[in-house]
Amino acid sequence: MPLLPFVLSLADITVKFTLNNLALFLILGGVIGLGTGYLMKSKGVTILGDVVFGLIGALIGAYVLTPALDIGRGLLGQSLASVFGCVLAVAILHFVVVVRQKARA
Repeated sequence: MPLLPFVLSLADITVKFTLNNLALFLILGGVIGLGTGYLMKSKGVTILGDVVFGLIGALIGAYVLTPALDIGRGLLGQSLASVFGCVLAVAILHFVVVVRQKARA
């Protein structure tokens, strides 16, 4: 029995995981996370935090938002959803850090 592609079915939504797509979304999430963190320039967030939240946001965008919102079936739709998820996750991270810093002051 082959290990890839791995198929996940939940509530009539089928998601196919392949190593190529997963690697693409991880690379895309890391790069977009770094770029978003650099553009936001808030203090208190490390580069590692931007990359990790970028990776998490990219995977959520690609594998949760795409089927849930029916954005697109192809690689382009998943890539755009992963970029959106990545930017959203890093923005939420920076917002939480800024609110915590202001609450301390």
